[in-house]
Amino acid sequence: MRIEVVAEKWVNDGFCIGYENGKTIFILGAIPGEKVICEIYEENSKYLKGKTLSVVHPSENRKIPPCPAFLECGGCTFQHIEYTEERQLKVNLLYDGLFFHGLLKNSKFQRENISIKFNNEYGYRNNVQLKIKNSLKGFYKPKSNDIVPLPKAGCLLLSSELNNYILNKNNTIPEDGKLRYSNNGIKKYKKEISKFMIKNKEILIPEDGFFQINQYLIEEWIEDILNLSGQNENVIELFCGAGTLSIFLAAVHKNLKGYEVSLKSIEYCKKNSVVHNLKNTSYEKKDLYQNTLYSNKKDDFICIANPPRAGLGKIMKKYLLESTPKKIIYSSCNYTTLLPDLKDLKEKYEINGIDIYDFFPRTPYFETLVLLENRK
Repeated sequence: MRIEVVAEKWVNDGFCIGYENGKTIFILGAIPGEKVICEIYEENSKYLKGKTLSVVHPSENRKIPPCPAFLECGGCTFQHIEYTEERQLKVNLLYDGLFFHGLLKNSKFQRENISIKFNNEYGYRNNVQLKIKNSLKGFYKPKSNDIVPLPKAGCLLLSSELNNYILNKNNTIPEDGKLRYSNNGIKKYKKEISKFMIKNKEILIPEDGFFQINQYLIEEWIEDILNLSGQNENVIELFCGAGTLSIFLAAVHKNLKGYEVSLKSIEYCKKNSVVHNLKNTSYEKKDLYQNTLYSNKKDDFICIANPPRAGLGKIMKKYLLESTPKKIIYSSCNYTTLLPDLKDLKEKYEINGIDIYDFFPRTPYFETLVLLENRK
């Protein structure tokens, strides 16, 4: 089904919103103010979702997407606008969300107080999960298992090293399509260990272990977290992964206790601590969505949290409200779960810093770093 509709404003996940015959339509590939013809690919009783096929009245801000697979592939959402506009859009979406959730009441924060840090808009990804079927390799169409073949020049978001590896027919690509570019070469990251040099320190990441995908912004992100954390504190780190942040935090603080659900990642936290001769770290395997932590209100500590897209979860929010650390440094890859988390914590914590790190240019996603300080 095809519909002609006027895009009215930006909303989450890279969509513009429009209305037709009383029905809400979420449109990919449009710009507010444009009249477009969109093809509907999802429909239910509440809304329609579609992608732009053609533009009847284009915006003066529209640009020609550099990738021939734009909107066919489900990877990018913003190649039809300048990167400067995308960054401002992300600031606006976060600010509007903070306002909507009542988090700016009696707050000093305005739009201009939220900085956005960025680097390369293309070529930044150090890992990829290709979809492979019937000798085709590429990425899925939105809401489909149909594969859009990788363009002849590769994916614009991937590092040149990954693209060169994938496009070389002599190289082997694993069945799951998962590859990672690291300092020890291209790795089949579900099966091989990766090594990264961050701020002149080597970090070991286990098979299928989490590591930030943006190779250009990670050092600035770590440095800013260190500055917010201060020095000589007792640190609790939630969702610590393989210890990428931990080894830098432990170097400037009294002690660090990290928690992570993956046993393999916990093993590598310990390995990374040994490699860097850190004696003040301890780690525990724990599913923080299912189990709480011991809380001693006499303990004086700060908390670092870097959860998955699901956010902190009810159990960890309850723990933080009861244990009342001096400060929480919360790094979120999904602001739609960050905002309700902040709303639940605002009773005891005040927002005293917000920065965006555009780890995922040309997509609707971004990292948000928030400093929360105990009101007491």
